[in-house]
Amino acid sequence: MSTGITEVQYAKASADDLLIRITVRNAGPATAAVHVLPTAWFRNTWSWDEGAPRPALSAAGDRSVSIAHPFLGPLELLAGPGPGGTGPVPLFCENETNVARLFGAAPVTAYPKDGINDHVISGAPTVNPARIGTKCAFWYQLTVPPGEQAELRLRLRPAAAASAGGAGGGADPLGAAFTEVLARREAEADEFYAELTPAGATADEAMVARQAFAGMLWGKQFYRYDVARWLDGDPAQPVPPPQRLTGRNSRWRNFDALDIMSMPDKWEYPWFAAWDMAFHCVALAHLDPGFAKYQLILLCREWFQHPGGALPAYEWDFGDVNPPVQAWAALEVFAIDGGTDVTFLSRVFDKLLVNFTWWVNREDAEGNNLFEGGFLGLDNIGPIDRSHLPVGGLLEQADATGWMGFFAMAMGSIATILGRFGERPAQDLVIKFLEHFGAIRDALDDRGLWDEADGLYYDRLTTPDGTVVPLRVRSIAAMVPALAVGVVDEDSPGSCRPAR
Repeated sequence: MSTGITEVQYAKASADDLLIRITVRNAGPATAAVHVLPTAWFRNTWSWDEGAPRPALSAAGDRSVSIAHPFLGPLELLAGPGPGGTGPVPLFCENETNVARLFGAAPVTAYPKDGINDHVISGAPTVNPARIGTKCAFWYQLTVPPGEQAELRLRLRPAAAASAGGAGGGADPLGAAFTEVLARREAEADEFYAELTPAGATADEAMVARQAFAGMLWGKQFYRYDVARWLDGDPAQPVPPPQRLTGRNSRWRNFDALDIMSMPDKWEYPWFAAWDMAFHCVALAHLDPGFAKYQLILLCREWFQHPGGALPAYEWDFGDVNPPVQAWAALEVFAIDGGTDVTFLSRVFDKLLVNFTWWVNREDAEGNNLFEGGFLGLDNIGPIDRSHLPVGGLLEQADATGWMGFFAMAMGSIATILGRFGERPAQDLVIKFLEHFGAIRDALDDRGLWDEADGLYYDRLTTPDGTVVPLRVRSIAAMVPALAVGVVDEDSPGSCRPAR
């Protein structure tokens, strides 16, 4: 179909009863054929360990699949008929890599994970005629006239619901009760987002806000990464190349994520970045403040934060650095949630104090309050790779230094709040961060980063022979020091807060 729109809606009848409605609309001028393949599969964990249990999907009829789930128990995936009562055709293969195609190795199965694709595209005998496997799809072949649409329905639920009628299942689990559940969940979603929409918003503005909020909720994803196991390899797999032991993330053996996390994009960018997550949390605080707090605390937990105090930047190099905006994000989440959860603020503060110390000790090589930091997010396209300098080179960065001033003010603000709530004595900590802020401000102005003629801050590179070269490149990095502005409240001696 050259011009078409496919929309997939999910709704829950109960915690483990998932309803799925797929609508395919032909927006073109001619009747079109379209193939739709709703797919279920097991994540391949059985290949990691010798003797690991292997789950199974098996046909229980032309429109039903039995699922032996390892901890949810028996499930069933039901598929409704296509338009006119036709189809679908259930196809099964294994969620196994096609090693013959990729590596020229002996195949581990005649029905690898791309078997459904090959069967649909070219009729290859790559789906299991016994209709069993670890991956399956219902193959719908639709003919959609111009301007019309076709609707498909599926349902994933406990197998016990079949005999009990199911949660809202009725006589036909894909019939009237299915429609009623979808309508009820749509009404609940309308009510939820209406409460979050400003009273004066236009219909377009309300839709933009709703889509943005929904995108944040949809971005929650299970994230699993055990660095020690990745370095050493899986017992049932070939030994990794020796270079891995000294390559990326090799110094992060403590990292062992098994958590639900907020991702920038579950499809294109399905891994976290430390500062992206901080901004996510500020938005999520309006929707799910408990999850927002959990994310900021998670980043500082012992299975994430390095024992030396560094926070993991992003998957392809935990040892790189992102702008230290977590303290600011914690303040924002605290305020959005009502400004009363001091336990959360205190818990984050303790670990960010260690992170602040790491920055001071590790990212200020000359001890002159000008910070390095490297990439620092922002996707800056600069004249040099700021994370990988020539041996002996030192790059003192305007943005890294500005971010640290911003970090100091946010930490001072948290210390003030903890003191006001009686959580701990605050005066010494507030003064500490004010002193850091003052020293950073002086360094920005007095150590050669400020260009009076351009009115901008520039990085400076010290080469191995001691030559200092200003990098007069106009970019967003030159503006970041302007963020490091604080307000001192005379009515509350020793208090400070970052300006918004």
